[in-house]
Amino acid sequence: MNQVDQNDIVKQIYSTIEKPELWHDVLMRISDALGSSHAFIASRSSVDHSPSRFVAHGFEPGYFETYQDYFYKVDMWTQGLAQHDANQFHPSHLVCNDKRFVHSEIYTDFAKPAVIRNSIGCLLAKPDSPLITELAFMSGPDTRYYSQQQVAVANAFLPHIEHALEMSLRMQQANAVGTQNGLLDALPEAIFVCDYQAELHYFNASAQALLSKSKLFQLSFLSSRRLTFASSAADAQFKMALSCSASSHGTELDEHFYTRDAQNIYRVTIKPWFHQVLTPIGPHSLACSMVMIQACANQIKIYPQEIMSLFSLTLAEAEVSSLLCAGTLVDEIASIRHATSNTIGQQIKACLAKTGTRNQAELVAKIIRSFTLS
Repeated sequence: MNQVDQNDIVKQIYSTIEKPELWHDVLMRISDALGSSHAFIASRSSVDHSPSRFVAHGFEPGYFETYQDYFYKVDMWTQGLAQHDANQFHPSHLVCNDKRFVHSEIYTDFAKPAVIRNSIGCLLAKPDSPLITELAFMSGPDTRYYSQQQVAVANAFLPHIEHALEMSLRMQQANAVGTQNGLLDALPEAIFVCDYQAELHYFNASAQALLSKSKLFQLSFLSSRRLTFASSAADAQFKMALSCSASSHGTELDEHFYTRDAQNIYRVTIKPWFHQVLTPIGPHSLACSMVMIQACANQIKIYPQEIMSLFSLTLAEAEVSSLLCAGTLVDEIASIRHATSNTIGQQIKACLAKTGTRNQAELVAKIIRSFTLS
């Protein structure tokens, strides 16, 4: 490769800072320089987690997306690469035992169908960043192992690639002010965003306040980053709701349940959400669930709005029911609401009819039970 071609590729690498979609063209140009048929660049949080974003050259569309988390956990190539020095390329025959590789799942299920046999790979990692960028260039079964000269050519591009990736991520972070997370930060409700395995990706200031003052969650969640409710019954409902959210993503969905701590009863609502993940090779929309937690009652009062939503009562009927649940007598309710006892009595009759209960005791018991089943 002559100096002019190398300079052109370097210019193209830096053009990805403002246009991450150009990474495909960069991979194609470097592949041509190396005599490679396939290439990819991927952003991932660890070597045994599926990448959050891929850009590939030479593969069929959607090739990487067909592989689930299990594939990446048995990816002996990437796991082997993690045992070698980061931030430089290594040829596959020095990373993995060649006989083991051709009998592995990654070769049988991934490499062989794409007509790939040899490769060089690199893990770009910095101590101050939680993200790892993986780069690989591959060739077919009719080719030899990558030579030291080919590895040197690939390594010559790495300082430029690292710099471009870092600057691209910084630019995205600077432009992200006022976008999706800014919207969620402004909401008064406690908002958690997690994937379908309950791994936490984001929580807003209200959620942080809830974590600091409530015992709704297991303390281990702070280290594991998995959202786990302290109540086993509530956690089982939560995991079931996440499963429903995963199977129904993209449709109208509003799973909810109730749980409590020593002071309050909370409504937990789970809805589908796409979380914007920033990676050095561009933003990625990750299918997730939004978990919204709101206090709906305390030890003294069940909030009328929650009673309304559960039993289709009017606001006036729900307010009367809330006062009954707090132990307030009919005459006292009439005084509080500036109404006659007869009016309150008629509203209670309407509540009995709508809730399918026969008397005040049954009405109060049914409402309280609806909020304490968790």
